[in-house]
Amino acid sequence: MNIEVANRLVNLRKQMGLSQEQLAEKIGVSRQAVSKWERSEASPDTDNLILLARLYNVSLDELLKTDDEIPSYEKTEEPATESEESGFDNENTYTEASDSGEEGYKWDKKDGINVHADNGDRVHVGFDGIHVVDHKGTSVHVGLDGIRVNENAGENVVVGENGVFINGEKQDVAQKMKKHALITLPIVSICFIAFLVLGFSMNGWWYSWLCLLLIPFFDGITKAIAFRKAKHLHETVTLGCVIVFLSMGLFMNGWWYSWLTLLLIPVLTSLIDAIRKRKLSHFAFPVLVVFIYLAMGMFMALWHPGWVIFFTIPVYYWIANLFKGSKNGCGNGCC
Repeated sequence: MNIEVANRLVNLRKQMGLSQEQLAEKIGVSRQAVSKWERSEASPDTDNLILLARLYNVSLDELLKTDDEIPSYEKTEEPATESEESGFDNENTYTEASDSGEEGYKWDKKDGINVHADNGDRVHVGFDGIHVVDHKGTSVHVGLDGIRVNENAGENVVVGENGVFINGEKQDVAQKMKKHALITLPIVSICFIAFLVLGFSMNGWWYSWLCLLLIPFFDGITKAIAFRKAKHLHETVTLGCVIVFLSMGLFMNGWWYSWLTLLLIPVLTSLIDAIRKRKLSHFAFPVLVVFIYLAMGMFMALWHPGWVIFFTIPVYYWIANLFKGSKNGCGNGCC
């Protein structure tokens, strides 16, 4: 890209009061892509140029003209993040830079094996490593300088000689593991002691083994706290539902209805995913409807007209598609 156009992009962004990350989020690319445009190392594609012009309220001619004097704004390069310095920013490896996920990597190299699937998936295996990008935008790149994973939802993980980075933030894995161990150790001790006490003093071996299931249950909670990742709650939710199922069966002789709690496993795990990825379509709403219908029928004998609740399923997905369409429209430069 012409350096004058790169300078103009810097000036326009500064006039809008946007950081590189904020601009990248508005037009749906990575911060590294914006940085490359403003350093004249790469050029936005046609779609991104249109989005930039619309966002800055200028025409494409005004955005790309090079014969006028550039405003006197001294361009200062923003320091590269540690994730950019981890070895993934050279011409032989991949740097996430656009929706297509192809800028920064040469797919037509002859020093290895290239596979291009009809659905858009791509694989390259060569001396520089293994690179995979699927048609949804998720990519995995493994090389001598580390590993990089970019999800189509916008999350990225870099593992290199400088450490582990998640969404550009360096992760102190050792410190988090230590924090996790400090929280987990007393919980494991308490659960094991409870198992022995209930077994020996109350002759409750037939149910005290439930205490051992609490160990991985609380372990999942402490992982979620230490690593600040909701996905670690999946195992906790699953074990929690199993513990409730067994407890209701053993202590309340409720085997005939306690199995309903097992239906909550896909409901709760999908709810976590829907919240984490902010997508209503990821929530297992039909399973929740089945759970409610069975509970109404078994406990309140409302099999009829309880079946009416099934009509809410298409309504839910209609609403989910409305939110999805609204989000896509906003991502195309309207907000």
